[in-house]
Amino acid sequence: MVTLSAIGVYMLSLNAMQHTTTSLSLQSSRALYAAESGVEWVAWYVRTSANKDNCPASGTSFSVGNFTLNVDNCTETSITEGTNTYKIFDAQVTASTTSSSFGDSDFSKRTLHSRIVGL
Repeated sequence: MVTLSAIGVYMLSLNAMQHTTTSLSLQSSRALYAAESGVEWVAWYVRTSANKDNCPASGTSFSVGNFTLNVDNCTETSITEGTNTYKIFDAQVTASTTSSSFGDSDFSKRTLHSRIVGL
């Protein structure tokens, strides 16, 4: 009887661990997609006519769902090849959960570095 009880408790703890792992994996994927949307926003920003060929200010932040997106860094470099001149933008975007902080069980954070070629 004691052995069966121990096996039951063990199986319940495995089930809880599997649920937690799945939840964290899902939150991590959401953070990645949020960071990717931040990179897409930077690409849109540098290509719009009002902001043409200018990086957004470092520290620019906004919310998407329950994530805060922050443009950590954006630098631009002018490149000349023959008679053509264009800019390359190096951007770093971080997405982190809004409702939790580091150490919380549902905290997730992703940072992406991206190179965007201007027109």
